[in-house]
Amino acid sequence: MALVNIIRSKISYNAKPDVHRTATSYDIVDTANSMRYKDAFVKVIIPDMVSLERTLIELVKTRKEYSSDR
Repeated sequence: MALVNIIRSKISYNAKPDVHRTATSYDIVDTANSMRYKDAFVKVIIPDMVSLERTLIELVKTRKEYSSDR
């Protein structure tokens, strides 16, 4: 309710009824977290997975060359 009261104190009288009374700080936190997770996925996880894939491909090529030399 505290969040609703803060939001309602910043907007016009006519807009006050449109502020959801059951809104909680988690509505904002959950949205922010989903944006952070997406950012982490795009900037960290995908590049790391691509790097891992390249490393594994190189290992397979090296092993194949090693086993064909024998």
